[in-house]
Amino acid sequence: LIASRNKQVSSERGKEKYRGDLNLEPWRLAAIAELGLGPVRLYGSYSFNSLHKTDRTGLEQ
Repeated sequence: LIASRNKQVSSERGKEKYRGDLNLEPWRLAAIAELGLGPVRLYGSYSFNSLHKTDRTGLEQ
């Protein structure tokens, strides 16, 4: 869902392209609930999986 792209051009290395996924999961599974009474509404969501990938190192939680 979220990714990063970067292109760098230099005389030493030429053209280099970088792509990254920011260490995020490609899909998110969530349930959304909404309760309303007149002009007042209350809503919330619950995610069934983690937003960040847990199999990589470097992200300490």
